[in-house]
Amino acid sequence: MKRVTSYAHHFLINHLSNTANICDLTCGNGNDTLFCAQHFKSVISFDIQEEAIMQAKQKCSGHKNIVFIQQSHELLDSYILQSVDAYLFNSGYLPKSNSHRVTHAKSSITAFDKSIRLLNAKGYLCLIFYRKHDGGNEEYIDCLSWLEKQPTIRIIKNSKNAVKSLL
Repeated sequence: MKRVTSYAHHFLINHLSNTANICDLTCGNGNDTLFCAQHFKSVISFDIQEEAIMQAKQKCSGHKNIVFIQQSHELLDSYILQSVDAYLFNSGYLPKSNSHRVTHAKSSITAFDKSIRLLNAKGYLCLIFYRKHDGGNEEYIDCLSWLEKQPTIRIIKNSKNAVKSLL
C-alpha cells in the first residue's frame, strides 16, 4: 500500500523543477525533508520538537541543501528570506512518539496564511491531514474551512482524503 505522502511527492516532482525551493512545515522524522533534498534545490524544514529535528538531521546527513529550524511553523515568516515554490504540511504528531503533542488548527492556519504570502505565484501548498488522533478531525475541518474561504486557492482532494491546495 502506498503511503499518503507519496502522493504529495509525486505531485511535486510533476509540477516543480529541480531548482525549486521547498519548505517542510512539519519536519517530523524527516521523510519529506529527505525526499525534497534529493529532488530540489533547497529545503527549509521546521519542527517544534527537538527530537524530530535530531532524527531528521540524522536521516538527512550528507545533504547540504537543508536548513533545519526548531520552531513552530506559525513563525515561518521570521525565518524565510526567499520565495518558496512549495510548502509541505503533515498534521498530527511525530510518529512513534507522544501522540498528545500534535499540530493544532490555530497555528496551522497561521502558517498557511503566512505561506501564501511567501509563496511564488505558481507555487503549491501540499497538505496532508491525519485525522484519527484526538483533535485530528477537528483540525482538518477547521483548516479545510479556512482554505475554502481563500480566493486564490483551488482545493484538490485525492482518494486518501489528503488535501492539496494550489494557488
